[in-house]
Parts: sequence; structure tokens; C-alpha cells
Amino acid sequence: MSKIESGVLVKNSRDRYKTNQEYSVFSNTDCMSSKWHAETTEAAYCAETDEKECDRIRVLRYCTVDGVESMLTVMRDSIWLEEKSGGRVMIAGSQTEGGFGDGPGLVARFWAITDICVDGNNKLIICDSLNRRVRMMDLTFPYQVVTLCGRFAPLYVDLSAMTLKVCVDDDNNIYISDVDSNVIHKIDSKREKIEPFFDSSMVEKFYHGAEGLKQYGVLKSPNTIMIQNNENLIIFNESQKSLCQVSLHDKRYSVLKYGFEFDSTFAMDKNGDIIVCENQGGGDVAFHIIFRNGEQIHIADKTGPEISVIQVAIQQHYISDPLCLATIEYEQDLRKYKIVQSKISLGSNWKSL
Repeated sequence: MSKIESGVLVKNSRDRYKTNQEYSVFSNTDCMSSKWHAETTEAAYCAETDEKECDRIRVLRYCTVDGVESMLTVMRDSIWLEEKSGGRVMIAGSQTEGGFGDGPGLVARFWAITDICVDGNNKLIICDSLNRRVRMMDLTFPYQVVTLCGRFAPLYVDLSAMTLKVCVDDDNNIYISDVDSNVIHKIDSKREKIEPFFDSSMVEKFYHGAEGLKQYGVLKSPNTIMIQNNENLIIFNESQKSLCQVSLHDKRYSVLKYGFEFDSTFAMDKNGDIIVCENQGGGDVAFHIIFRNGEQIHIADKTGPEISVIQVAIQQHYISDPLCLATIEYEQDLRKYKIVQSKISLGSNWKSL
């Protein structure tokens, strides 16, 4: 049995309660049931890895793999299926750094995967950033990979070789954020055409909101993109620490919220409600909900031994009580990455809007 780590879950000052908790951390070969000993929180399972560059857990997504509801994670150049026993199985790519190639999953090669999402055909869309391409993979064995767009691709576009992010709307159009170029591209549902959808030069023309908030609406480092109710593209401008929206229909652009921590991470449910996870430094992590009508509530704080949350995902399709989340957490002191699934009881003050 591996060591037990401990932490604290604390409500904010408006909704005070405090409870100590413990949770188990186990490796791929040393598995045990894992539970946070707290009324409010329970970890279903978690797994960890070390800090080798090829083993850093970067992305996680819930999706259907081989007809089964599953969790996928990304470790730089490879894609892994997480098992509830605590183990993981590589289904695409390689642990050898760098490379390019299409084909069955374990034959295909990637170079720095920075995001994934699932389209309406249950295909995995993969941001292969240092190859400057977006790839597409079947989520049934043998997990065939093809190149969708990018450099020397069927749909040519000159993507920067740093960070790409992706999301898909209900009409199966794909949106790709070229984070360092401050451009968001759109691939049509038939996968026949790619064109710029929104960029920094369009903000002045399409800005529609309070003049005092305009300074937070500069499109710079759009590091997260999400589709809300098939009406708006939600953008986290990391450099501006702001959450903005672009209408999918007329491109009206406005600022929703600002003042987030620099390395905040977000997840959206099917209602368009957003979970926000803010790393506040010193191991303090705050969780909020931003409802689709713009109202925001603070739901919990987590304190641990110099932890930071790399990414958050909603386990169920809709935010509910209890709230079921998965997070990638990094412990700086131990130089460990781990995946934690947890439930947060939102309590009597919770209301669904």
C-alpha cells in the first residue's frame, strides 16, 4: 500500500464549514480502493506518475471508448485509457518523445498533444501541437489515426508550433484555438473546409458590451475554448485573465468575467454551466460555478501540500449535487502528477438555475 496524503476542504466565508479528509494515492501496480474520509468528498479512484517529460499527465476527458463510458488522459505524445482499478493502458502514440505518423493507435505518432475532444461521430480530435497539425482518431479498436488539418495536411492551415486547443459544437463543426497566434479557426461539419472564425483584429468590430470591460476583452492567449448551448464560443484569455464569449451566429463579442488566476482551468456541462478551478498559490485551490445566466457561486476550497490543479473535468453530463469531478493534480514537493475523482456535496445552499 502506498502512502496516505491528507488535505482540507473548506467552504468560503459565506458558507462556512471545514472538514479534514484523507485520500489514498496508488500507482499502476499498487492498487486499493480510495476514499476521502469526509462527509463532503469521496475519491473514486486516482493514479499517479512521476515528472519525466513524457509522463506528465496533461489532459483528461470523459468519453465513450469501445462502447464503454471511459476516461482518457494525455501524457505528452501518447493517449491512455484509465482503468477504475487504478491502472492505465496506452491506446495511441508512444512514450518516445516526438514523431509523426498516421495509422492504428499504437503505430501513430504525435509530438506534444495539448488538447483533445470528441466530435459528434465519436471521433477523438487531437491537437498535435509541435507537429502543427490536428489529428482525428477512432474510439474503437484499433484506434485508427488520420491527419485532419495543419501543415502538409488535406485541410491546409499554418498553425503555430506551440499550443493548440479544440472544441466541437452541436452541429459537429470543430473550433481550433491557435493560442500563440490569437486566432480561432473553424472546420465545417463535412470536414471539407477550414477558415478563420475569430481573431484579435476582429475584437474592435464585434465588441458588444460595457465599455469599461473592453480592456479585458483583448483576444490574447485564448488558452481554453468551449461551446455553450450551441450559441456561444466561450474563451479564456489567459493573458487577460478573462472569460469572454463570441456568438456562433453573428460573432458578437463580450466579456463575461475577469480577474481569474493566471492558470485557471475550466469545464462545461451540457447545460452550459461552467466549473472554474483557480490555483491560488501555496497549494490553495478554489472551485466556482458560473451559471449560463452569468451568476457565479463559490462552492469549495481545497488545500494540500503545494498542489496545483492542471485540469478539471465533470464526470456526469450535468452539474448536480453531489458534484462529481476529476482533476489532474500536481504535488510540487513530491514532483508527482495524479488523477483524482471526487464528489463534493454542495449542501442546502445549492440551487440549480
